[in-house]
Amino acid sequence: MISEVGNIGYGGVSILHAAGCGWGCSLPLDLTCNAEVSSSWPGEYEDPNGLLKQLPRAIEETTGAKIHHKLGVSLKSDIPRSMGLKSSSAACVSALRAVSEKLALQFTDYEVVDIAAKMQIMSGCSMTGSFDDNWAALGYNTAIIDAKSNQPSHPVAHFQMESKLCTIILRGHRSNLPNVSEFAVNKSDFLAAKNALVSGDIDKAMRINGLAVAKSTMDSEATHILTSLHSNGLTATLTGSGPCIAILHNEAQSEILDQIISESSKRITTKVLQHPPEEE
Repeated sequence: MISEVGNIGYGGVSILHAAGCGWGCSLPLDLTCNAEVSSSWPGEYEDPNGLLKQLPRAIEETTGAKIHHKLGVSLKSDIPRSMGLKSSSAACVSALRAVSEKLALQFTDYEVVDIAAKMQIMSGCSMTGSFDDNWAALGYNTAIIDAKSNQPSHPVAHFQMESKLCTIILRGHRSNLPNVSEFAVNKSDFLAAKNALVSGDIDKAMRINGLAVAKSTMDSEATHILTSLHSNGLTATLTGSGPCIAILHNEAQSEILDQIISESSKRITTKVLQHPPEEE
């Protein structure tokens, strides 16, 4: 069942973009979105895609439960939006946790992931349903997802990483969601990232994925930044569909990072979350 973590959803960064080859993987970060049940849904400024308004319909279509109550959800989030940091998944998960608590509904983690995927597809916030991002938003650990399977909410595998810091270079907002076909032309690169991931080489997977996403979105500046970071021994990727660049590192590597990243670059540093999920 849903863990006792309050009405919180977590941000995250990509290890493997699901649009590239049908497999996806994201890791959770200590960036949070907190939801509270209110009397109305957020306005266009707070919820420009109408993501949260899809919640009652998505719950009914996934579980059969009907939400007859006149309620809404308000959010407080420290996750930058439209930057590849899984803010939509975090919003969905935190809203579902708040509503389930308020109405005494019992959802399994698989149902939460499915409902969140449906909300994002209905609102046009995601190309794939972001099943891997939704697992990351639960805040447990990292799930590998086969988005083309009959049960994409059921991970192929879970794994835990060693304790890491994550520094994120903030490069503005994504102007629009790319098309899946733009990723398909680089499928061989994404398959190479997938093979590295399933063999346990997470650093290699993230590096290949980041460069493949940069090619797919024609982000030449990201390619240049990533190449520089990789050449200095750092694990970095273009997270989601961009434009943020995420760098995994330990405390000892912070000085190297400071030397590479321009002082004028906006960035935030947080930590990777890795906790085993509760038994269903």
